[in-house]
Formats: sequence, structure tokens, C-alpha cells
Amino acid sequence: MEYAKQLVQVLGHFERLKAVDVSGIEPSSHAFDVTNVWADDVVRPGLTVADALRNALSQRDHMVVVPKVVE
Repeated sequence: MEYAKQLVQVLGHFERLKAVDVSGIEPSSHAFDVTNVWADDVVRPGLTVADALRNALSQRDHMVVVPKVVE
């Protein structure tokens, strides 16, 4: 019953929003312009295999061995 009351309140808010005059306002998904700032890709040295496997509980053929989680 509580859910039904809350739903009625939410739908009431939508009805109030329908009454707002938005003519002359461009549709947007954000209140402010959103732009992505892309940095150039820079190649840097990564970990060696030995460094990457250093803390692995179990390893085999230069890979980390983990327990099976999917049948």
C-alpha cells in the first residue's frame, strides 16, 4: 500500500511538470554544455611478466590462475 501512495505522488509531480511552459527552450540532456577532453595516447612501458605475476597466489604459463566461477 505504501508503494501505491508513493507512485501516486510521483505521477502527481509529472502532472505538475506538464504544466510548465517550456516553449522557446531547446531540449537538452544536461543543464550545461558537456565536452570530453581527450588526452593524446602516450606509449609508456608496462609491467614485466614477472612484476605482474609477483603477487599472484597461483600462476601457470605466465598467467594468473583463479578459481573457476562459471560452470
